Amino acid sequence: MALGLLCLGLILLGGLQTKAFFPDMIKIPPLNKVPFQPDFQDDQFQGKWYSLGVADNTIQNGNGSQLTMYSVNYELQDDHSFNVNTSMLRDEVCEHSVETLFPGFQPGQFTLGNLTSYRGVMSYIVRVAATNYSHFAMVYVEKIVRFKWYYKMTLYGRTKKLRHKLKERFIKFTTSLDFTKDNIAFSVPIGNDQMGEGGGDMRFSRPDAAQSTTGDRKESISQSSHRRGGNDQSRVCSSPGILAPSGSLRV
Repeated sequence: MALGLLCLGLILLGGLQTKAFFPDMIKIPPLNKVPFQPDFQDDQFQGKWYSLGVADNTIQNGNGSQLTMYSVNYELQDDHSFNVNTSMLRDEVCEHSVETLFPGFQPGQFTLGNLTSYRGVMSYIVRVAATNYSHFAMVYVEKIVRFKWYYKMTLYGRTKKLRHKLKERFIKFTTSLDFTKDNIAFSVPIGNDQMGEGGGDMRFSRPDAAQSTTGDRKESISQSSHRRGGNDQSRVCSSPGILAPSGSLRV
């Protein structure tokens, strides 16, 4: 009993420290407010997705945080867990990470496997809130790291193209969960539809920005040269390069 009270006190103290560190942080949406995708089908959800946008409690200014598009491949296992392979181009290096998500109490909810191998991670819950399997998915993540809460909703697409209606739907959905527009950012890819190919750079935009074209004012997040002619092979991120360090969670 005493140990339980001590743990509760430490968690509450961590929450107060988080609020002090992020004074404008939004309140955490309770899990019972985040919907499940009805009749979730893991065999249809598996496969490759691209990150199109995110609502994140650590983003306080939609254009003040660099948002790099990355690809995620959900590989379904016989026990209905997923091996999640993430690929991201960072500082001219293709980083790969692999995590395992185990099914939770209800279809569409997962917990991170081998939790103790991720430094400071105390809890990690993933919930598929909405998907039509063939075009988009909205995936909610809530984690506690060193007694601090972090939570986000990621918008995934089967391709890198973000349609305006889907963008508006994501904004409406996430703001209904107490995220604000300042917590939301979108990646804006330019070039080939394969992740990292074609030499196009990737950019991000505020949620209220119109769909951009090449040459607008949005800030580039790429650290490499910005050639768009399709010959910049340094941007290919296809074969395993560097395995991201433990704790580099992108799902």
